[in-house]
Amino acid sequence: MTRDELLKVVTEYANLLRSRGLYPEQIANLDEPFDVVRYREEFLRHLLWACERIPEVIDKMGGFLFCVRYLGCIQGGLAACGLLTVGELRRHFGHTVFEREHLEDGYGV
Repeated sequence: MTRDELLKVVTEYANLLRSRGLYPEQIANLDEPFDVVRYREEFLRHLLWACERIPEVIDKMGGFLFCVRYLGCIQGGLAACGLLTVGELRRHFGHTVFEREHLEDGYGV
């Protein structure tokens, strides 16, 4: 995944969240466990907040790798909340390229 591809996917996720009437908001207490089922909307607002942080840090030293990890967290949250399917996640992340490269080496993914 390139920088531009990552930013495109993050923009799609942010637009998906905004289309549901959400606004970005960081979870207030980051040191406490968070009940995603009970506070689903707050969690989705936090995901939108995270989407908006990615363009701010992607070009800083180490930023791209940080953003790839952040993207994985965002994708996991969207899937857990039922907003993305596994198939959509695989297409967004270019999983088929990964599978093809590793299938030749005998790895099942």
